[in-house]
Amino acid sequence: MGGTGGTGGAAGGGAGGAGAAGTSGGAGDAGTAGAGGLGGAAGASNTITTFTINATATRHPRNIVAGPDGNLWFTEDIDGRIGRVTPAGVITEFTVPTPQVSTYDITVGQDGNLWFTEIAQVNNRSSQIGRITPAGLITEFTTPSPTDRHSRISAGPDGNIWFVEPDVHMIARITLTGTVTEFPLLTGIGPQDIIGGPDGNLWISEGFQIDRMTPAGVITPFPMPSVDFAPYHLAFGPDGNLWMTEEIVYKIARMTLAGTVTEFTIPTRSAGPWEIERGPDGNLWYTLSINRIGRITPAGVVDQFLLPGPPPTITAAAAAGVAAGPDGNIWFTQFSLGKVGYITP
Repeated sequence: MGGTGGTGGAAGGGAGGAGAAGTSGGAGDAGTAGAGGLGGAAGASNTITTFTINATATRHPRNIVAGPDGNLWFTEDIDGRIGRVTPAGVITEFTVPTPQVSTYDITVGQDGNLWFTEIAQVNNRSSQIGRITPAGLITEFTTPSPTDRHSRISAGPDGNIWFVEPDVHMIARITLTGTVTEFPLLTGIGPQDIIGGPDGNLWISEGFQIDRMTPAGVITPFPMPSVDFAPYHLAFGPDGNLWMTEEIVYKIARMTLAGTVTEFTIPTRSAGPWEIERGPDGNLWYTLSINRIGRITPAGVVDQFLLPGPPPTITAAAAAGVAAGPDGNIWFTQFSLGKVGYITP
């Protein structure tokens, strides 16, 4: 059914200046290619390189995206910053104007800017949507549901920016000038992720189903095959299908636009898959919470690679975000290690 309109959010007045340049980290060790099993170290054909964001203070990079300027941009959850890293590893940080917020997800708008979500860390702050230009100028926009944890965000096929509001069980649309409209979902379970599809619609994971939503707010639900099937993060693959992670059951799933679902079990049983993204090599890449990155082909063949850092049983060394870079590599963030890096596909 169609959603109801909300109120428009006003633009915030704060502008962020250029942050201090970060410190480049060292290259990751090369080892033997790891196929199957728990995932081995990257071999000669899958070289891993990491960069430390700040040499004196640990950062917490969350999600990452390829920017319109040929660089990678990432959020710094907890730290209230947006980071930029060149393909050569030069890092610059930008502090958002509002204090005590976490920057969580980030996407690229059709206006050539980057849009991101801000989640309030304390009760007297409001969650907002932020926009940062490639030069580092930040503008913040208020929303009709400021107490919600605005988490995932995506550019829509209609030229607007869309984001999820899990606490109030809504999807929201923000125009490039900052007007926000909210659309209620069909269930009482908060949405997890949203992504624009090749069919001109939005696709949403919520509870135990996938929703297809038109830009006008009309929703068609696709229930999942079982009650333990809880789709998490989404990506469209090179095959035109919708791919998703199932964190709690250690699986990756593929769904056709008609709703046919196929599941693939990953080798690691101690941690589920998290983010997933289409790679330039015709495969999909995903991160795991025990410091690994995985690759799955459209046919369902899985490889996993151990990233540099503490022992892989330490979940604090989680690999978080993943993105295809403009340099043809797969970029990732290491949340608790304060690093970003890439693996050659």
